[in-house]
Amino acid sequence: MPTNLLNTGIDDLGNLLPLKAADPHWKLIVAPPGVPRRQAEVLSNQRPGLYWNTGDSQWVGADPKGTAKPGDLYKYQTDFVVNADSDHWLQINGVWCVDNIGQITIDGAPVPAGSANGEISLLAPMLYSNFMAPHAFSISNLQPFSVSHLKLSPGVHYMEVSVWNLGLAGDNPSAFNVSAKVILNTFESWRGQLDGLSRFWQQA
Repeated sequence: MPTNLLNTGIDDLGNLLPLKAADPHWKLIVAPPGVPRRQAEVLSNQRPGLYWNTGDSQWVGADPKGTAKPGDLYKYQTDFVVNADSDHWLQINGVWCVDNIGQITIDGAPVPAGSANGEISLLAPMLYSNFMAPHAFSISNLQPFSVSHLKLSPGVHYMEVSVWNLGLAGDNPSAFNVSAKVILNTFESWRGQLDGLSRFWQQA
């Protein structure tokens, strides 16, 4: 997988997978008893016109039909690598949707206060907008001059999406769609600003 992409439903080159294919990057890690923990699978029906879709990601679920027991937790996980040094800081920017409700976590824990902007939690009962409209988010790690408390040391880390299906059992699919990118930002621009302020005060 491109190391900077966290998209659902793509191959190692960033191309869209065939319908019903196993997603090699997102795995079902928590499910009700009797549901196998395996790679997420691309839905056979992407429901255009009902589900919000992107050109670089696809809807995935526990199987190609999006089978999910109402009320039970289905948690999916992907990994990403942090290569940031003291000159850079990491940011995850993206959009996502879920049918019906869901939440994004990092390394199995809620994102600390001040470390995220946008919508990383779609738990309110606005069910239709959860899967019919994009929800943007941004997650940043601990850095100077920020209020983030998310510590991401160099190495492998994990992003999870918890999904709950609501409604009645039967023909009631549940799935999620993520289009996100890991970005390394530099401190050089901030250092330039600080140097400029320092020179200003020295001349004042």
